[in-house]
Amino acid sequence: MQRAENLHVIMEDLYLKYYRELKLEVEKTYKKTYPSCALPIEEWKGQQIVNLQEELISRAGGSISEKWFYTHIKGGTGKVPRTDMLEILSKYCGYRGWEDFISKKSDNSQEFQEMHLAEKGKKSRKKIHFLALALTLSVLLILGIFFIFIPSEKVIPEYVFCFIDADNKKPVRDSLIEINIIKEGESGFYKNCDKNGCFSLSTEAEKITFIVKAPYYKTDTVVRVLSGNGGSEKIKLHTDDYALMIHIFSTSKIEDWKRRRAQLDEMIADNAKIIQVSSDYDNHSMELYNKSGFINKMTIPAKSLKNIRVIETVYEKGKISVLRFMQMSE
Repeated sequence: MQRAENLHVIMEDLYLKYYRELKLEVEKTYKKTYPSCALPIEEWKGQQIVNLQEELISRAGGSISEKWFYTHIKGGTGKVPRTDMLEILSKYCGYRGWEDFISKKSDNSQEFQEMHLAEKGKKSRKKIHFLALALTLSVLLILGIFFIFIPSEKVIPEYVFCFIDADNKKPVRDSLIEINIIKEGESGFYKNCDKNGCFSLSTEAEKITFIVKAPYYKTDTVVRVLSGNGGSEKIKLHTDDYALMIHIFSTSKIEDWKRRRAQLDEMIADNAKIIQVSSDYDNHSMELYNKSGFINKMTIPAKSLKNIRVIETVYEKGKISVLRFMQMSE
């Protein structure tokens, strides 16, 4: 028993060592695409994290959340993350998976391979024992239910909603689409769309109401009467033109400053509340602008306020009355 416990501790230390090496490989792989990034991975924030998420989706078929990044990479818990996340990072670095990464990095060390196989064998034995116990309990439960009554099989219908651009009818492929599902008499709950801009919901309800929020699209409240048989539906999202224009203004080269100032003046209400929130996860600072101050910042030929990501817009009489934005890192 003591030897098995010691082996487990040794393997945990080795896995942690290889996980640290994997983080360095992730950093090197990222910098091949973004050579201008000179920071170590533990100091990434804002746009670097967003870039990494997009890289993982396109090259490894999965992604990590910003919270996971700050917990396991930036902060570090001293523990090895879940295997499914290690699989994604390993594939991003060009390996078949976490096991392949370990195999390549262990230099085929016989001692490590023996310990690794022993650890896997231990886990397999535990899994077999658990499955046998679960199977026994399941059989007993089924027999008990059989002698009492035979329940009718009930399938809860599943509905899939996908979002498309109202203008060009193309899918809005953005995993940042946020869905707030409203239940009468209950607190709502949130879901995020997948990378194809879709989300699914299994429910027996006769009607569903949800609020859709997507970057650079107008917030919309959707109400649907459900058929009871499941199915899929495409829902149109309308572009938040002013929010998109502000983002484009912040990233494009401006030559006609007077025209740009006039456009911003037309878009923003005179008494608008304009709030800049920090893109730093550890820094929750905010800065308030009035209309003229924001326009000056947007049209002064300097890098004082560039690469803006609009978080929220509220309109009053066709003009922006509330604007919340974040300035992303270069």
